[in-house]
Amino acid sequence: MCGLFGIAGFSPIDGKLKLEPALQVLTSRGPDDHGFFADDYLRLIHTRLAIQDLSSLGHQPMETSDGGLVLVFNGEIYNAPALRELLEAEGEAFRSSSDTEVILLGYRRWGDEIWRKLDGIFACALWDRHQRQLTLTRDSMGIKPLLWSETAEGLVFASELSAIEAAGCRAPIDAAALQGYALWGAFAQPQTILKDVQAFPPGAVGHWHPGGRLILGNLRGVPCPRRLSAPTVIPSTLRQAVEGVRERLHQAVLSQTIGDVPVGSFLSGGLDSGILTALLQDCRSEPVCTLSVGFQGLPGAVDETERAKATAKHLGTDHHAVQLGPAELDRLFDTFLEAIDQPSIDGFNTFVVAQAAHLLGLRVAFSGLGADEVFAGYSHFQQHHQAMAEPGPVLAGRLPVQLLRLLGWHLQAYRLRGYAAALDLRKIPFSGLPPSTIASLLASRLDHADDLAGLELAGYLRDTLLRDTDAVTMHWGLEVRVPFLDQELVRYCLALPSAWHLADGPKTLLRQAFVDRLPAGHSQMGKTGFNLPLGPWLLNHSRFHPARIAGLLKPLGISRRVVLASWLYCRLQPQRWQPYWRWVVLAEWCALNKRLV
Repeated sequence: MCGLFGIAGFSPIDGKLKLEPALQVLTSRGPDDHGFFADDYLRLIHTRLAIQDLSSLGHQPMETSDGGLVLVFNGEIYNAPALRELLEAEGEAFRSSSDTEVILLGYRRWGDEIWRKLDGIFACALWDRHQRQLTLTRDSMGIKPLLWSETAEGLVFASELSAIEAAGCRAPIDAAALQGYALWGAFAQPQTILKDVQAFPPGAVGHWHPGGRLILGNLRGVPCPRRLSAPTVIPSTLRQAVEGVRERLHQAVLSQTIGDVPVGSFLSGGLDSGILTALLQDCRSEPVCTLSVGFQGLPGAVDETERAKATAKHLGTDHHAVQLGPAELDRLFDTFLEAIDQPSIDGFNTFVVAQAAHLLGLRVAFSGLGADEVFAGYSHFQQHHQAMAEPGPVLAGRLPVQLLRLLGWHLQAYRLRGYAAALDLRKIPFSGLPPSTIASLLASRLDHADDLAGLELAGYLRDTLLRDTDAVTMHWGLEVRVPFLDQELVRYCLALPSAWHLADGPKTLLRQAFVDRLPAGHSQMGKTGFNLPLGPWLLNHSRFHPARIAGLLKPLGISRRVVLASWLYCRLQPQRWQPYWRWVVLAEWCALNKRLV
């Protein structure tokens, strides 16, 4: 894992943009090494977090021996050994054991076909000096970030918004993107908080030449992961489907143990992280380092460190528990704001556990992200399935699912509004947006939604969970791997009947496949995770008083009324802190980045 930055000019670059500040911003993503490349039309920066081939042979930007191709790469290619064998059979000679060189020589041999062959997580920028062509690409699940902007001078791209700004490309805040943030608590890709700076589409490849525009195309026809090609063999029974899940997840974990550094696992005490840790332990000769988070002095917190400890003992891991209280939150909050790159309602929890992993010397950690989306783990998967299977009334179905649930009528919403009803659970109340704007944002998220899994994969997972996880973990020089989003596993699971996923409750296939690997009764426990109880902390900290937060947000046009309403909601129900947290993070991030003047 690494950080990258580049400037491609319509004409020879005159040095107006500043490379050194961009390098400094990206250093936390790549603390082990850094490099520069300069051509008449291009400047590249790379900071390296060494995972495969820790020697200087893995240095980037990496060039072919004739200097014709230059590559900067952020990510991990899990099938690099297999691709290396193919390339060697075709006559390519390697100087290193890094996956970077596999991509570089693979492109020289196969051109853009190399991107289709990669199994991994990646963002790449490759310069062909002879053709004067820049190629940008990103993995199909959108796990690794790549941001870009076209200016009057040319094209700028990077792993982080902060690097683009540090180089001198300071863009105004995007008022339209703020509307999505107000509703979802995250910026809906391709939008970012900055006007005219976009997230590069997942599963896409772009080509740029001096004097032209970036031309985008999709590697698989469309960028949405739910539409990847179907698996070659579809099982005919639930038992066969369970076996298929077991085989594919085991293979995904095994392939992702690649690397030459210590590996750990985030262990929340829940089903997903327990399964991953068990499979990871199977692949390691020494005990896996596991981490969990507990809470002290935070009323209402659900502390599951004992469950995590029991799982760790059962699996024989080297377990560490981090205890958090108000003092730790005070100490970490400003650093979190620096790490997050742009405001989000999520990420503080992962930031905390990533710091703990960093202090233990870990470079790689496994996470259960993606399991709820791929294996129908959220409650609305089952509710929607039940509503579609049981015809019934739709009266009052236009009311929010949250309200109808109190009356026991929530199925009516799914019967009337289908997938749109599930988005009620993703909307953050007190957005201050007019109904017409909310309707437009809902329609945008529903566009091309074939099923709930696709809706979640392309929405909440990509825009919030994956983006935030990458930002806050890479701040600590920690690479996170997500085997539940393995391409083959995702293709397989999304091709199966939804009824199989829910045959005996959420995550049926996952539970049945690995019930024997966890402590007795563990597979029947409800959904869990590293959930920070921020309500009491927010309410008892003068820094977060609503008068101050509303004052900070006034220049952005955020109404004092919606800020106060969100704060009152948190005061009445401290466990419902997310609506107010949305405004706190936005206000504090803008203040830190001098965006309120």
